[in-house]
Order: sequence, then C-alpha cells, then structure tokens
Amino acid sequence: MNTLHLTIPLTISQLADLLRQQFTADERQKLAELMLEQKPKAKRQKKQLPSVREDVLEALRELKQYQRGEIQLQTLDEFLNEL
Repeated sequence: MNTLHLTIPLTISQLADLLRQQFTADERQKLAELMLEQKPKAKRQKKQLPSVREDVLEALRELKQYQRGEIQLQTLDEFLNEL
C-alpha cells in the first residue's frame, strides 16, 4: 500500500486526481469502501436499573418465609428509614 503525503490544501477534485495517479483501482475501491463504512458509535455504559421482576420475586420469597414463620416483616417505619 502506498503512503500519501500531503503538504498543501487540495480541493476535492484535486484530491481525486491525486488519488487516481497514486493508487491502483483496487486501492481506490478499498479506500472508497473504508470511507463509506460506518464507525460504530462509542457505547455508553448503561446504569443497571433494578429489575422489577427480581424485586417482585424477592418480595414473594419473603412473603413465603413470613408465612412459614422464618422471618418477621418490616414495619412501615423500618421500610421508610431504609429509603
């Protein structure tokens, strides 16, 4: 692959002429494909939101444990204090 060194500003048509002179047809085709290729956008780290499904399942497990006498349920004051 050739290395292109530019030291002066060029118009688009001047750049196209220069590329035709310095690159083969296959190299120009590959360059065109690279230019049209969409770069993947940087993915932002998504904050993990609590799953409603998991919360409901946990609540059902706690309710079953309460019904079997294994745990005591929180009072409203205790619940609010946790928030």
